[in-house]
Amino acid sequence: MSVSVFCVLIYTGMAALMDLRTRKIPNRVILCGWSAGLGLWLGFQGYRGCLYWLAGASCTLLPGLGVYLLRGIGAGDVKLLSVAGGILGLRRGIWLSVAALFLGGLLGLIAAWRAGEGQACLGRMGMYIRGVFTGEKPVWPSGQGIKICFAMAVFGAALLLAARERGWALWLK
Repeated sequence: MSVSVFCVLIYTGMAALMDLRTRKIPNRVILCGWSAGLGLWLGFQGYRGCLYWLAGASCTLLPGLGVYLLRGIGAGDVKLLSVAGGILGLRRGIWLSVAALFLGGLLGLIAAWRAGEGQACLGRMGMYIRGVFTGEKPVWPSGQGIKICFAMAVFGAALLLAARERGWALWLK
């Protein structure tokens, strides 16, 4: 396992524990993660490492920001994706972001079904998406929806990335 994947496992695991406990990811964790990623890239690539770090952090920030604007995840979760992208770099960071968004959606559907709101949640999502494409102003009713700990999905994606790099999960290649 590479040093960068190990660091991502540490930071996402720590953030997931804090998110489970307090429902927030402290900015101290985010700033330490960004600093660690920048330090790793500077150590590996010299001054060019700043560009690799910036590419990874910003390109993983953008998909998360889109989901945040749709009120799918919180701001701390978007920053956590950016931390992971900054540490991993562009290619592996995007892979982790896509895997985390998939796992988060899966966790959300499981939580909705367990709460007995599966069909109602899918109906609200369908009306929201239809409103986006028809030009109507999509309105998401306040106080509705299922809240999950998305940092757990990011940590799960980091575990999948570690398994993929170790060759334990050949189907992830």
